[in-house]
Amino acid sequence: MLDAAGRFVLIAINHDDAPQRVTFILSAGLPAGPWRNVEDGTAVSFAASPDGPLYTHQFKPRDVLVLTK
Repeated sequence: MLDAAGRFVLIAINHDDAPQRVTFILSAGLPAGPWRNVEDGTAVSFAASPDGPLYTHQFKPRDVLVLTK
């Protein structure tokens, strides 16, 4: 997670040869709602939860996810 002047970038990598299902739980101070997938421009929605915004992603083998807010 990178943070600069209120802009956030989340970079996640599946280094494994197998698919992986991962749930990201961000710090409570980070924004929920839509984030943008840098690769294809689609919206990814982090749901509000008591522990902080969360999002579950299904990684392909050797996959990368880069999101911005």
